[in-house]
Amino acid sequence: MRADMGLRKLSSILIGFTALFSLGLGQSPLHAEPLTASSKIPPLPESRGSGPALGSEQVTPYTVVGEKKFSNYKVEIQQRMTVAKFPRVESMKVRIIPNEGGSVTTFTGTWVNFDPKAFVIDWQGKPLDLDGDGIEDLVLQNYSGGGHCCYNYVIYSLAKPLHKLGDLPMRDCGEKISFEDLNGDKKLELLSCNPDFIYLGDQPYSESPFPPAIYTLKNGQYRRADREFKQVFLDDIQEQREALSKAYRPANVLQIVADYLVLGEEATAWKEFDALYQGADKEKIRQQLLRLVSPR
Repeated sequence: MRADMGLRKLSSILIGFTALFSLGLGQSPLHAEPLTASSKIPPLPESRGSGPALGSEQVTPYTVVGEKKFSNYKVEIQQRMTVAKFPRVESMKVRIIPNEGGSVTTFTGTWVNFDPKAFVIDWQGKPLDLDGDGIEDLVLQNYSGGGHCCYNYVIYSLAKPLHKLGDLPMRDCGEKISFEDLNGDKKLELLSCNPDFIYLGDQPYSESPFPPAIYTLKNGQYRRADREFKQVFLDDIQEQREALSKAYRPANVLQIVADYLVLGEEATAWKEFDALYQGADKEKIRQQLLRLVSPR
């Protein structure tokens, strides 16, 4: 199992995660052809009166701002803009067009990105073949806007016929993701973080724990499978302990507790919580965690 490598990438997801948002850098960049991280939103069309009205503002028609060709499909990304004193992207649309003709698949979102360089950690430019069929797959990141939230990922296999591999809501945890084959089955697991434990007790967002979240392909669909990859969590726990040995920080303690809770090891989680957590909001956090793990 390559859990150690997966965890190092997961750490990259978590380190500085909240700092990015506090600096206003949490938004996904727009990518047009050529696809580079520095691509800018193209200028507004000259005809500012076109498109449907939005109150006293105008919305432009959809305009193609980027495309990428795959073996079986062409994928193009479109946007429409609100014309105002401060122009903004109103929505974005992705069209997956078969090279040989046929039905076009469309996905519409708020701020859509299809360039892995922007959101896949350590991506080296190689095709993303997630399901191991030898054909590059398409990963779409959609960002709704806001300080921390929200992201979702829509993933398509670009084999024939086109089919969806997943539609994954990630809330706060989709700014960066990672892909690794953790179990040696030639298919790539998706690693992100788990936002279920934010704002515990009196702690700010920056002290929230973000334990790993792992998605694996089962019957052609990405599914959450955290407990199938226990070693990733054990490695994360070790990293948190090493950090605590240098300085006390609530987030490190709470992440150890959250890791054990996700694994279903509640007795160990409470033991660690009682031994390690030093905050005055201890009982408040205990009650929150109990509600999180209680059967619904």
